[in-house]
Amino acid sequence: MGAESDLKYLKKSKLSLTIDSEKEARCIDASRALRISAIDKKIKELSYVSNRYESPLAGVSLRMPAVQGTVQRLKIFALLPVVIVLLAFLAMLVPVCYAACWLECRKDIRSLKKKKKSLLESMGEGDAVGIKTLEALWCEHGVGRDDATLDGRIRLIDEWIEILYGKDCSMNVDFPRVVERVQAENAGANRPYYDGVEGAPHFYFGCPVEQAVDQVSELLPLYR
Repeated sequence: MGAESDLKYLKKSKLSLTIDSEKEARCIDASRALRISAIDKKIKELSYVSNRYESPLAGVSLRMPAVQGTVQRLKIFALLPVVIVLLAFLAMLVPVCYAACWLECRKDIRSLKKKKKSLLESMGEGDAVGIKTLEALWCEHGVGRDDATLDGRIRLIDEWIEILYGKDCSMNVDFPRVVERVQAENAGANRPYYDGVEGAPHFYFGCPVEQAVDQVSELLPLYR
């Protein structure tokens, strides 16, 4: 079933779906679980300092340039002592820069662990959403692009729909396909601009996930 026909199905079913608040709590915990998973990934990456560390000697090449003429060669040899001193200075900076990078990574890891602990302690708790819509729930307890990948956020909303409205509704909505349709529409609207058409406007639509949430939420009933 295509995305447009899926949305038509929701219009027909809009008044027949009811939800309880326990399911809302499960959605909120699923959101926290995704954040925790992303934090664990960041902590693992930061555990390898080499992923962030950049040596002062990075990009330095000892290859002698190819020159012609005695004068040019003499100029290069005259600069060799300066180059050697500079390289020695950069070499001395290597352990200092590595230590500074290591300390920064440790600091970030401590901050992430503190954030993870807070999320774990808040599992099963939280303020209820005033307006019982998918859009309001996402605005209040959704996951931002800095906390999870696009695919991770799409899977989370797909899971939310299944929790709140049931598996059949989730399959009919097919949220990943709704996001794909939104992305295609956005790309189509900006195609003249990227094709170099003179005077063509460029539109900024924001995140396709939020757009898709808004569209689907309008067709889903309130939950309680």
